[in-house]
Amino acid sequence: YMMLWHLIFILPAFFVFFMGAVFVGIGDEIDAKVLSMFGVMILILTVIYMLLYSLATFIPNLALSVRRFHDISRTMVLPIIKCAYSIVFSIVVQFIESYYDNDFMFMPIGIVILLVLLYLIYFGLTVTMIVFLCFDSKPANKYGESPKYP
Repeated sequence: YMMLWHLIFILPAFFVFFMGAVFVGIGDEIDAKVLSMFGVMILILTVIYMLLYSLATFIPNLALSVRRFHDISRTMVLPIIKCAYSIVFSIVVQFIESYYDNDFMFMPIGIVILLVLLYLIYFGLTVTMIVFLCFDSKPANKYGESPKYP
């Protein structure tokens, strides 16, 4: 049910974000300052909402994935590694994008290759997590009895 609730809370935010971007584009095209400001205000509020939502669900999602890993007799190392990597990854990407002013055309090829490798590592970690989280629980393991098998 966790993914269902994420969809319920995030899909409307993406729709509102898209509408704000459309308002900004239309307002700039027809020189309507009020429409552009309204679009910018919608964009800012949507980004704040999505940031607050992601911060509010960060620890419960981590706890849920650790619990799921314990249910399949795995340690919590992979969820913690993915969590730490995503934080470091975000910081590195933000630093590189701000240094090169979000212009990928003027980045050295080494930086572009580094970014592609970082994205591929993150993608691999995500796929590995999804595969492990889809395994069936074991009745008993070193972390205790599984709630699935009473």
